[in-house]
Amino acid sequence: MDDVDEWYRKLVHRDLDILTAPQSWRMTKGFGIRHASGIIVQLFQFLEPCILMEGQPRRSLESELTYSLHHVSIVTDDMLSLEQFYQEVLGLQTILDLKKKGIVFMADPASISAKGRDTPSIEIIAPPGFWEREREFLERCGSGIDHLSFLVLDVDSAYEELRGKGALFHVTPNDFGSTRLAFFKDSDGLDIEIELPNLIHMFAV
Repeated sequence: MDDVDEWYRKLVHRDLDILTAPQSWRMTKGFGIRHASGIIVQLFQFLEPCILMEGQPRRSLESELTYSLHHVSIVTDDMLSLEQFYQEVLGLQTILDLKKKGIVFMADPASISAKGRDTPSIEIIAPPGFWEREREFLERCGSGIDHLSFLVLDVDSAYEELRGKGALFHVTPNDFGSTRLAFFKDSDGLDIEIELPNLIHMFAV
């Protein structure tokens, strides 16, 4: 965001659990808000221009595959409350509403093109949208970030490439509805998904 202090002034008088006034840390300034589920959302701005460092590759030099951040998945047992929070507090827009299946996707409306979603989004998953893995996550950890998802153009090739780099997959490539996907864990144990959705089905708004 452009002015974190202005956002703080807008939100401080609302019935929100704001953790602290805006504070500076290195090249950023920001503050946090705690949702009733325990999820903490951080709002921040960069104090200096942020640029991609010269020579920093966007892809592996030995690979033609690219991995683009697709969504951050949050598991909750109260979808309506969490969706309302992101709408009213941060102004996000629901871009795919599958509440009957326990899933919604939300994104910044300023970053959504007329043709559909072209920006990383938030996925909110709640009953009845749970796989066994999401149900176990909620029982073990409560509401929170369940996984990061990266879009690839060939899930099976990415699976073979990542296995060659030491990634340990606990869900091998398979078709889930209109999406080809697989899961492995990062070095801290967070689930990472690689997927190729049917773009017409998933991103139409």
